[in-house]
Amino acid sequence: MAIKDRLQTIGIAHQGTTAECLVMAKLASLHTHVVRTPEHHVYDLQNLENDCKIEVKSTNIDSREGLNVAFRLSERQFRSKEIDYIVALVFHERDNPFDFDAYIIPHKVVKYISRVSRFGGARRAGYGDYNERSFTFSIDGTHTRQPYVANLGKNKWNLLTSKKTTMTRNKNKLIKQMITKFKRWYLIDNPNVKYITKETKTGHKNWYKCIHCQNKPVTRSDMRTHLERVHGLDIMKDNKCQEVKHYKRVRVNGKFVKGRVTNE
Repeated sequence: MAIKDRLQTIGIAHQGTTAECLVMAKLASLHTHVVRTPEHHVYDLQNLENDCKIEVKSTNIDSREGLNVAFRLSERQFRSKEIDYIVALVFHERDNPFDFDAYIIPHKVVKYISRVSRFGGARRAGYGDYNERSFTFSIDGTHTRQPYVANLGKNKWNLLTSKKTTMTRNKNKLIKQMITKFKRWYLIDNPNVKYITKETKTGHKNWYKCIHCQNKPVTRSDMRTHLERVHGLDIMKDNKCQEVKHYKRVRVNGKFVKGRVTNE
């Protein structure tokens, strides 16, 4: 189903209004004074107590294929320096607006992911002649187009309600955690690989070459496996704390296994 048809099916206008009201109600229950901004403002809500500016996005989990969820920002929202957080609501049931999870993500993280993603800046048909930026993440960690980054802010409403100085400090800390996790998963600035852009039949594709071996460039998934099995490296951990090892893979009953011995 085309994106335009899918969005029309789930009634995105009403869903967006519902999401904003739910966020306002939740923050009000936490004794926070939140106001809604005028229509077409660059963000949706503002916490008057700590000046936290919030843009609310929403989607139905049963309207997506798999458990990767996607949201879009207009170019104006994407370039904004005012927005502090994106609150992305994921509804688990189409007819139950109270069954949802809130993924609270700093705007700078969304901006970084959208800029790096090959889907960033895509133009969406049927919604005016302007560019939009998409950001996608996994809500359960099994689909890994984005490495479960948003889970770091899942249902953490205190990020939006703390005092201004604390809010800023927590936001900067979360930005660092999320971007670091994203960069490690995508082998960005990884000292053990060389990044290569290679032309294929389907267009440009990212390839990676191990600096410790003479192997041909491989895909990111294959490179992650290579670094783990051949060099004993966990890409999600700090490279400075890991020793680069050199294993030769052992074949048992026709299959390669993790029982390895070091090369002489």
